[in-house]
Amino acid sequence: MKRFALTAKQVETVKATCGKSQLTDGQGLYLKLFFDRPGHSWRFDYTRPNSGGKRNTLVLGSSDTMSLADARTKAQEARELLAKGIDPAKQRDAARTEQRAVVLADAVAAERAAKKLAPAGTLQGVAEDYHARNVGNKDWTALHAAQWLRTLANHVFPRIGLKPIAEVTPKDVLDCVEVLERAGMDPTSRNVRKYLVQVFDYAMVLEVCKGNPAHAIKSIVKKNVDLGHNPAVTTPDGLRTVLLAIRDWPTPVTREALMVQAALFQRPANTCSMQWPHVDLDAARWVIPAAEMKGKKVRKQKGSDHVVPLPKQVVELLRSLKPLTGRSKYVFESPSNPGLPITNDTLTNALRNMGFGGKQTAHGFRATARTMLVEQLGVQPQYVEAQLAHVGGNQGEDGVIRYDSLGPAYNRATFLDQRKVVVQQWADYLDQLLTQQPAALVEQPVPAEPLLLAA
Repeated sequence: MKRFALTAKQVETVKATCGKSQLTDGQGLYLKLFFDRPGHSWRFDYTRPNSGGKRNTLVLGSSDTMSLADARTKAQEARELLAKGIDPAKQRDAARTEQRAVVLADAVAAERAAKKLAPAGTLQGVAEDYHARNVGNKDWTALHAAQWLRTLANHVFPRIGLKPIAEVTPKDVLDCVEVLERAGMDPTSRNVRKYLVQVFDYAMVLEVCKGNPAHAIKSIVKKNVDLGHNPAVTTPDGLRTVLLAIRDWPTPVTREALMVQAALFQRPANTCSMQWPHVDLDAARWVIPAAEMKGKKVRKQKGSDHVVPLPKQVVELLRSLKPLTGRSKYVFESPSNPGLPITNDTLTNALRNMGFGGKQTAHGFRATARTMLVEQLGVQPQYVEAQLAHVGGNQGEDGVIRYDSLGPAYNRATFLDQRKVVVQQWADYLDQLLTQQPAALVEQPVPAEPLLLAA
């Protein structure tokens, strides 16, 4: 019995008049005939391994491009796989899938390179994808998105950014954090760990890593005394010392930002990101959009803008600063990062370098004003709370502000007229601290507005 039934001439000369649907070569190989279109199809029939006798057909190729000899070679390769218990069709599909994945990976790599993005699967690549997702979903403000990426780009990517994210260890993350701690950049170190927690959580959802090394170091990173508590001076003598140091600080943008922070006592993130379009110097008013205020996403979307009245001292300060930063949209544009504002760390690090580490932070000016306006100047607490943009409450007969569970849903008082008086009174008080000894202030206390002391 002949092993092969076909010849190359038979394959080349077969015609529709032969009356056959296929030409069999033997051992499962045959040529499926098609006379209604060019070319016939080489096929191989076999029994699938471990399938209980189920049959399958492997398409090898067209007779237009594959000779009889080549078809026999392909069929023999399939038989050898079957002898090893391997399904040739499944292996071919797996090889094609792998090839498509390689082609796709090459295309993705080329696209990422064109966009100047890090390779997919690296820590930096995953972080950039997470960043783009939040920007695309509009879950982040443009300012937060820029600062988030800049923080990692400055303090993480140069060290471990191109490392495959699945290979990043808790020690890698700890090294990044401890470098910042040793430099006294505690707020930045906390942000780095917080942002990396987000990146690794995202990577776990994508199944490109199995754990979160940024979570793993939580119990061993430096515990800072101002984590959840911002040191603040609350005495005239202490505040005067801080103000004098700020007045003599050599960097103009940082100096003026600290003076504005002390005078208006808003959240440092809002002060740092103050924009010229939001400031009306003629009306002595600064409007912080709801989207930039602290709070949940729904509050940012549906809440009210926070209007901050400006005392005359701040108006004059901003007018003098405009020739320096007026070309930017940010009042306190970063000298080292044009187009972006300074950060909270800039203010707090300046205070630390002045010698007030553990005594006064930028955020601490909120506590300073909240305490001294009430205790030194006799201002009613609800006016200060409104200026701080805290959730409104009601003042009892004992003078204590109590907040109801409905919060701002029903209590929408902004006390704008009263706050105009409060901020001017506070700015005048700061001026007197700078020009008089605290003892003189005790002898001649700042008079309180009758409006502010009324029950």
